[in-house]
Amino acid sequence: MSTNDLDSIQAYRPDDEIDLRELVKAIWDTRWPVIAAVLGFTALFWLAVVVMGVRSGVTYTWDAQVQFTFDGVEEGVYPDESAFDPSDMLSPIIVQRVFEQNRLHQHGLTLATFSNALSVEPFAPTRQFIVQRFREQLAQADGSSAQINAIQDEFAQALEVASRAYALITLDLDDGVSPTTGVLDDRLVKKVLLDVPKVWARYMTEQAGVFAESMRIYSAETIESGALGVMDGIVSADILRGQFDLLEQNIAAIEGLANSGTVRDPETGLRLGDIKARANWLENFVLESARVSLVADVDTVNPRASVRFFEGRLAELIRERDLLLQRADRVESALESYNRGGPSALSARSNRTTTPTSLSSEFGGGTTISQFGSDFISRLIELGSNAADLEFRQELTQERLDFMLQAAEVNVEISRVQALKAIIDEQNGEVSDGGRSTSTPRPSNNQLTEISSGIRSLVAATERLAERLNALRYGGQTAIYTVVKPPADGTAPALILTRSNLQRFVLGAFLVALLTVMIVFLVNMLRSRGDDESVA
Repeated sequence: MSTNDLDSIQAYRPDDEIDLRELVKAIWDTRWPVIAAVLGFTALFWLAVVVMGVRSGVTYTWDAQVQFTFDGVEEGVYPDESAFDPSDMLSPIIVQRVFEQNRLHQHGLTLATFSNALSVEPFAPTRQFIVQRFREQLAQADGSSAQINAIQDEFAQALEVASRAYALITLDLDDGVSPTTGVLDDRLVKKVLLDVPKVWARYMTEQAGVFAESMRIYSAETIESGALGVMDGIVSADILRGQFDLLEQNIAAIEGLANSGTVRDPETGLRLGDIKARANWLENFVLESARVSLVADVDTVNPRASVRFFEGRLAELIRERDLLLQRADRVESALESYNRGGPSALSARSNRTTTPTSLSSEFGGGTTISQFGSDFISRLIELGSNAADLEFRQELTQERLDFMLQAAEVNVEISRVQALKAIIDEQNGEVSDGGRSTSTPRPSNNQLTEISSGIRSLVAATERLAERLNALRYGGQTAIYTVVKPPADGTAPALILTRSNLQRFVLGAFLVALLTVMIVFLVNMLRSRGDDESVA
């Protein structure tokens, strides 16, 4: 051992060592000041949290999950092909009706506040399964950027499709209108949330008509029987024939719907077959009997007005017949040209059919008249260039035959109207020669008025049948959507025992305790030094 080592050992003194027991004892002696400081910090910290929470207010949240079940929802369209978005449930008219229906103004809410408190967003309940499936696809991918991009695009599309059929309706209300003050209770808010999709479904079904079959149905309001009493009976009978035409068009439109022959009118209990039978009886027996009686004993209040009515009717029918015959001729000319030159003979002229003023000799010459114009010929040319040869010939032949049959039906009506006009002309001539006076007022024909009322009731029945069939087709309003998760009691975020508040408290308490220990040590050290100096 060297002399330096011995000197070092001799220089070592036990008093220079740090006594851990003394240190622990010293820290323990600070326990009461530390506890007092931490308790004081705790009281001040949570008092500040409560005050800030009260000033910021409490927001209560309710939500309901809805699934849409109608056809086309996954494509983002209603059954009538119009665009669909879950936000449609919060359109101003829907929100206003829900607000008024629940009388929320009596509970301290305004329409603007209620509208701002409502929100709807799509969500995908199967998201986790979709994510898992695409994770497996990514794991099996070869790592190329093209394949990864394709998988990501497919994943985004799958999520979008899955979220179209579901919506989350949320209502957030501050404590000013929350259950804590007794203004809105959970039961009322739950009803409000359930009314949102219900009112939306009713509005879209009954007024927007997006779930209805697209068909042309005339309303019963088009049948007016009050004016028949002031017209000549023979004119009124002819007007009633036009009302029967409207009824027949309604019947024809309904016949194209599924189960149209079995569904009953909810008010009268009539099936479509019953309506057809009643309409046939009214038109072919009741109306025809009244019309025969009127024709056999013509007694018009104003023969000249009646003649003008039938002259106008004749002119209209003649124009309709001529138009049908011209269309039949054009179709026949197109067919003959097609037979001579094949499809190329028509398709070669397709570029000149948008603004032509005349037709070539192959189409029979002449100009494109305004009744059907160039669009009519363009459609024929497009049909010829896109369809098979035999199918195109058959289509043209059938179309020409339809025009000819319609023209023949109009000819029959022309003959009937001409006969009526001739009878009135004959009666008018007799009056001019000194016969019956035309100034004698004629009483209204109650029988014709009753026939018109019968037509009106049958048209109304077809309206109800159409609505009933549409409702059955889509299952009614309750089948448009399903409440997957009804609203529960309102929930509020924790304003005091939140994770951030707890983290702040723990950190603050630790710092306060550490600072207190240091202050106590400093005070004890200064006190010990003062005592040593006084002793010395």
